[in-house]
Amino acid sequence: MGAAEDEAEDQLGELPASPPAGWLRVEDVSAETSPPAQSTRRKWSVRMMFTSPPKEPAPDGGNTGRLTFKDVVDRLRGCREDNPAEDPLLISCSKRLLDMMPSHDKVALAAKAGACEGVLHAMATRGVSNGELTHALLPPLINLSAGDDKAGKERALHLVNVGVVQTITSVVKAHTAEGEAAARPDLAYDIAHRGVWVLQHVCRRSSASTAPWLAKLVVSETLPLLCALPSRFPSRRKLLTRVCFLLADVCSALTTEGAKLAGMAAVVAISPAEHRMAILEPLVAVVQMEPETGDAVLPTPGCEVHESACLALGDAFNGPEPVRRAVEKGVLKGIGNAMRRYPHAISLQVNACWAVRMLWESAESDGASRVLIATQSDAVSSAVVEALGRGDVFARLGSRRVEETKEVVAAMTKLADQTRQLV
Repeated sequence: MGAAEDEAEDQLGELPASPPAGWLRVEDVSAETSPPAQSTRRKWSVRMMFTSPPKEPAPDGGNTGRLTFKDVVDRLRGCREDNPAEDPLLISCSKRLLDMMPSHDKVALAAKAGACEGVLHAMATRGVSNGELTHALLPPLINLSAGDDKAGKERALHLVNVGVVQTITSVVKAHTAEGEAAARPDLAYDIAHRGVWVLQHVCRRSSASTAPWLAKLVVSETLPLLCALPSRFPSRRKLLTRVCFLLADVCSALTTEGAKLAGMAAVVAISPAEHRMAILEPLVAVVQMEPETGDAVLPTPGCEVHESACLALGDAFNGPEPVRRAVEKGVLKGIGNAMRRYPHAISLQVNACWAVRMLWESAESDGASRVLIATQSDAVSSAVVEALGRGDVFARLGSRRVEETKEVVAAMTKLADQTRQLV
């Protein structure tokens, strides 16, 4: 499957019985510590689901068109590790399950019939060794984990409790390893993208019902896998955007306030500083990606990947050490270049202002860190000032945040001037 085919297949559609709008926005978490918006495009919302691709001939043995939810679930839950001959039937059952979930009501019926357990059993039992089966099982799992209404949150919690994080980590790791990715790069990319999509749905920043997910990510060694994906798929911006949005929520959960808001008491047993430093490097690499050419006015995947990276960086900055590491690696230049390339991408501008502000504030009273920021502030200061002067950015940030960000730029500029005078 080629990249163009992947873009055509991974279609998103809002379900007809969807609840009132309620994106996974950072303003839902904390008005004091978070920027006021996440993505400009609804495709990144937990409400958006995978829609069935055009009909394809069923694999051999896959006469599943009349199977009910119970029939499909029974076949998925009944598969055995030592019986690869049934994989074509399992693939057909996966496609049938996806076809039967075109609305929130149908998703609820599938979950009631045991679809969550069936999909995870088949994926853990046969999916690790069969990439085609994993590829087919992930879209139903995306839909089962979607939804920001009460039922959707309960399904996400249930999936976490029955091992979705561990299972997704295992199959993505197996099918994106160097040998596998080199042999079948498009399949490896699809599995990575769809797997991260599921993790976005179950690892929610603002939902107390998903309390165990942070601990599950750490125990399952999911974070190193997520951090490795940008270097394995450097040109796949759709995947990188999802990875960065997910890492932003992880970084939020690693803070005491974020953990409290997400109901994650287990955070006390986790090393936030260690995980933040590991997360920081891929985020800096992503924000330094060359912006795409083309129309700067229209939203593009390039715009979104920088937008998501800026949001995650703002959440990742927490103390002088990550600040120094990021600035030394050129994060300010990357943010400034993206802001200048996409002046009309309002969520990017908002998230970039947030990242710069958090960079400065996280340096706290550490003089060396702030001097380091100041010496490179020319890369971003003018872009931030220009963004703050836009009415739409002002409306999104609010007067208090705009004034606070202006104060940060003024302080950086003043320290930069003082530093130059001493040289």
